[in-house]
Amino acid sequence: MRTTIALLAAAAVSAVALGAPPAAQAEPPPLDFTRNGWYLQAQGVYAFENFDRFDVDDGAGLNVLGGWRFWRMFGMELETEYIDNFAGNGGDPDYRTFNFAVSGRAYPLARVFEPHSIFNRFQPWLKAGVSWMWVDPSGGGDRNRGDIAGRFGAGMDFYITQHWVLAVSGNYQLGGLDVSDYSYLSVGGGVQYRFGGRRR
Repeated sequence: MRTTIALLAAAAVSAVALGAPPAAQAEPPPLDFTRNGWYLQAQGVYAFENFDRFDVDDGAGLNVLGGWRFWRMFGMELETEYIDNFAGNGGDPDYRTFNFAVSGRAYPLARVFEPHSIFNRFQPWLKAGVSWMWVDPSGGGDRNRGDIAGRFGAGMDFYITQHWVLAVSGNYQLGGLDVSDYSYLSVGGGVQYRFGGRRR
């Protein structure tokens, strides 16, 4: 009799256990597209010349930068850009330019939406900074020049994943002092990698 009761009790417990829904698994927290952290970016650029005293064609080149995003809405970055070449016309030489810039970047809409919102996959930004700019006349003419310059830009980051970002930008290089005649606007697109990626 006791054996029968024990078997019935075990069967009842088993039936209840099998009929109960599985324990709900905790959902992972949402992604954070506005997180702090390091990033690296590379892009090709097309440069529209705005030289004051020289007749040259537009050029093309490469832009590489790395930075640290902090406070969600702000970041700091180091950037290099090489343009080869601004081809001279009417006897003017060809020019190549190279600059190394330190800039601050602002994300004005970073706090408008939740960090995981699909709208934060699209992040416009503005930046301003200073650079050291070198100008190299490859066909004669002026000597190599190097001096301080201003750098201003705007762009858009589009997050494909939490790490990989498509980036488009436009930057105006405002030559100063000894390179004041060599300002230009560069526009381009490339790929950015965001480090970290921890979930909130």
